[in-house]
Amino acid sequence: IAGELVAKRLLTLPFRNRRQLEQAVPFALEEHLPFAADDGVVGFVPFARQGATSLVMACFVRRADLQAHLDTLGAVGLDPKLVTVSALALPALLEAPGDRARLLLEMGRRRASIVLLDAEGVARTFRVVPGGGPSANGAGDQRALNSAILRSVRQTLSDRSLESCAVEIIMMGAEDGEFSAQLANEFALPMRRGFDLISAERLPGSTARDMEFAGCLAMLLSQHPHFGFELLDFRQGEFVFLGRGADLGPWRTPLILACALGLLGALHISLDLAARYRRLDLINA
Repeated sequence: IAGELVAKRLLTLPFRNRRQLEQAVPFALEEHLPFAADDGVVGFVPFARQGATSLVMACFVRRADLQAHLDTLGAVGLDPKLVTVSALALPALLEAPGDRARLLLEMGRRRASIVLLDAEGVARTFRVVPGGGPSANGAGDQRALNSAILRSVRQTLSDRSLESCAVEIIMMGAEDGEFSAQLANEFALPMRRGFDLISAERLPGSTARDMEFAGCLAMLLSQHPHFGFELLDFRQGEFVFLGRGADLGPWRTPLILACALGLLGALHISLDLAARYRRLDLINA
């Protein structure tokens, strides 16, 4: 779901148990919301556990926005198993960060997503700039959008947790060489392409063009039996995923024939058994 529809907060809670977190996160997040948590759906994903505490990214989406999102997908025959914010899955695509903090900038067609990872790979900040990325609205609009992205990046880099470590900017999504150069000049930080940092084990044979769909690829990896990792999921409560029904239309005729053959086989076996029991009765008599 679009990140600008989601309110988010990084929370430190004195629990490790999943059930305890499910009960505590909505109340802890409600303190930072201008409305009740019951007005929407709260999802969370734990990023780190230290001792008896857990660091979780908690997110809130209004029920009306989530329902509209599901209705849009349902209109084209899609019933998603999971509804999440794809930008939060991006770190799973990359190799271990080493001793550097990373600012992941995903340039999309309708928005730009910014995820700040500390030196341990924990997502500390997540921001969305609506309208980011390639635009067909004219050069003036594109410059305004780029300026908004630069302001958001500057605000993100002011995070106090970055004071003691080096930072590098990782460009994800659709590539824009001119804007990348502008970023490099503005912040004087190392710039790297996400494609260069992708683990070959996780996405063998991937190309630079695949980075335009980095969020989608990261979400797919979360369902992989070998690389599976936990993602935030808004399909809870009344919106829970109930399973997907298959379209049996093309199989209708084969199924009818199979049922008919099954009934004939059952009838044949029944008649054979009846004849055998009759013969046995006669022998016994």
